Amino acid sequence: MEGKNDKETGRPAAGPLTAIGVFLGVFGVAVISGIFFTHTIHGKIINLFCGGILLGIGLTAVYNDRFRNRKKGNQA
Repeated sequence: MEGKNDKETGRPAAGPLTAIGVFLGVFGVAVISGIFFTHTIHGKIINLFCGGILLGIGLTAVYNDRFRNRKKGNQA
């Protein structure tokens, strides 16, 4: 598959999971930063919890696309 690898570095090109993961990661950081603008303790806990989940899903998506799929691509 010629389009899957970057010709200069030889690394696999970023797939759609990387884009989704970056979006969710940035959105998770934005939700976590909302803690500073929330007045109630319940709102701060909810923002921390939801932002952490979004950040975790985003990092997992980037990890799966960049590292786990790279190993599968090299074996085939």
